[in-house]
Amino acid sequence: MVIVTNEIEKTVESLLIELEQAISEYLAIEEDIYNKANVVFKTSMSKGNQLSTGWRYFHILKQYIYEKLQIPLHERILLGEITYCYGALVEIADDISDGQFVWSVPFDIPLKHPRLTLATQMWMTAKVLEDCYREYRRKKKWGIRIFSEKDIGEMQRAIFDHLFKMGAEVIKYEFIKGDILPPSEIENGLINAEGGYHDQMITVIMESLRVSSPFNIASMKENFRLFGVGIEMLADASDIIENIEDGRHNYFISFIHHCGTPEEKEILKKVLQGDPEKGFDPYHAFSVSLRLVRIKAYKLILKGLWPYYSKLARLEKQRIKDFVLFYEPPLPFSEKRQSLKVEFYRQLEERLGK
Repeated sequence: MVIVTNEIEKTVESLLIELEQAISEYLAIEEDIYNKANVVFKTSMSKGNQLSTGWRYFHILKQYIYEKLQIPLHERILLGEITYCYGALVEIADDISDGQFVWSVPFDIPLKHPRLTLATQMWMTAKVLEDCYREYRRKKKWGIRIFSEKDIGEMQRAIFDHLFKMGAEVIKYEFIKGDILPPSEIENGLINAEGGYHDQMITVIMESLRVSSPFNIASMKENFRLFGVGIEMLADASDIIENIEDGRHNYFISFIHHCGTPEEKEILKKVLQGDPEKGFDPYHAFSVSLRLVRIKAYKLILKGLWPYYSKLARLEKQRIKDFVLFYEPPLPFSEKRQSLKVEFYRQLEERLGK
């Protein structure tokens, strides 16, 4: 079964107007998690004083997703283990593509060596992921908790909305201070931006794990290429915010550059040129690029995952749901979650033979 383009576009458009109220209400309730996360992890990040913006948002949104889907607490350890491994693989791939070979941030999965080569970290993470899949499939008899395309869209929307909302505020603030790069430099960044390697690297990673996968990845390379781009966009979403905070205001432009169509790039180019009377508006540029990225991500992910919906639906006779796009390093937000974290570490150490 193949989903046609206009159906995807209709689905994407409908996703753009859903969930905003529910997400905002949830974040209002959970706002204090930001500070708690910073206190817990402020010494674990090599760059210094706080847990990165992207990680904090992923944590909070992950909790919302789990609660919305009514996933029992006892299942969250293994789900978190799997999703965190995917996140780690993306981060490692990102560092390798940037020419780095030693991860400067200590590995949050409790390995004994804080600074391993990226290749070693990738291998160990893949091994944990493979073991997780085996264990989860054994318990669930193929019932990997996978979500419908609507669920995936809702989660994507939640993440993009709130990551970029903060990013837009940062850009707006920097513009007021007068520190943002002029349009010519940003346009130059658009032309010269590098990126787009995650799709290839994730495909290689996934193929190496085909033993633990419930479908034949090798026969679906194109779909995993699309899926990989979706993962890349998620990884870049947090990078965008962090780079903006570091003063590299034009980084978000590369989002469209390495994932966009010629039409999307042309739209962004016009935005960067600015209004003849008012000049360049960074907030408007950010908003436009956000919508382009959001729609692009939804289409790629839906196209990439749709064959798996069909294939696994025939096997399980149920809608497929997938959680692998999200990070989940466990945070001890409460006593109950602290006990989950302890159990999480215990299980990982057992699997790693520590």
